[in-house]
Amino acid sequence: MATQEKDKIESLEEEIKSLKESLSEITTLVKDIGESESKRLSRKASKALNKASSKAEDLLEDFQDESEDLYQYLKEKFASASNTVESKAKDNPIATVGIVAGVSLIVGYLLNNKR
Repeated sequence: MATQEKDKIESLEEEIKSLKESLSEITTLVKDIGESESKRLSRKASKALNKASSKAEDLLEDFQDESEDLYQYLKEKFASASNTVESKAKDNPIATVGIVAGVSLIVGYLLNNKR
């Protein structure tokens, strides 16, 4: 009977050893899968970040181009308006003095009422 129990114990020890080896293999496999998935997700996130960065750079360039165009447009309009005002002032100096005096009175009145 002692040998039979000894054989059972040895058999159980062998099964435990086999289970430990299987568990070790499963652990290694899960680790490898986790690392592989982590790398895949990292690459995917990196691609998404690069795409978003590229889109932001494109939008910034478009904004800069449009801002420059708007600046040039406003600069031209201001120069044109300035030339028109200068021309009208030279053509009608008395009216210009009257307009300046009227605007000065209005500004003075508004500033005086704020106190």
